[in-house]
Amino acid sequence: MGNLLDKLLEKQGLNYENLNAEEKETYNKANFSIQKLTVEDVARYVTSMKNSIALQLVNLAELDEDSFAEAEHELFLKARLKNYILMEAFLLAPAKAEEALGKSFDSMKDSET
Repeated sequence: MGNLLDKLLEKQGLNYENLNAEEKETYNKANFSIQKLTVEDVARYVTSMKNSIALQLVNLAELDEDSFAEAEHELFLKARLKNYILMEAFLLAPAKAEEALGKSFDSMKDSET
């Protein structure tokens, strides 16, 4: 089974051998980028950033009532944290859905026996 780039070439009636030198260089760079980054890599990064921001929030000093800058910084961190939480949920949703579906099938299979 070919990778995504091979499938795109195939849809155009091409293959790697049909490409000129410049196109092959572009293909190789794109292929390396695709192979290098996975959804799991992004999910790990998002989780790491989420934890880092949460730690910064926990370590914030008690806010002075007169400190607008500190309150603004706290609000900024909370907004970033919320974004990372939502992004993490989006990235992990397919795996959780697959797990739930598997459990559902397993329970139906157990009830049939």
